[in-house]
Amino acid sequence: MSTEHIQSLVRQARELSPDERVELIKDLQDSLTAEASHSQVEPEEENKRTDYLALFGSGRGGFVTAQEADEFIRQERDAWDN
Repeated sequence: MSTEHIQSLVRQARELSPDERVELIKDLQDSLTAEASHSQVEPEEENKRTDYLALFGSGRGGFVTAQEADEFIRQERDAWDN
């Protein structure tokens, strides 16, 4: 859309009453909101994605922090000594 066309639309909008301008703004906002919601990832597709960071520490022997790994090793060594 050209700048001239946009300026023409703005001039036309200025001819509207204040109430009509408010209604126009609401309609434009609603259409932008609808477009934005359609352009976002669908929930079904989002659920298909894997959050690899959430997998850290979730498997057997997997540890999120080094402290957790150290504690596990200490416990294993203590078990060997007994």
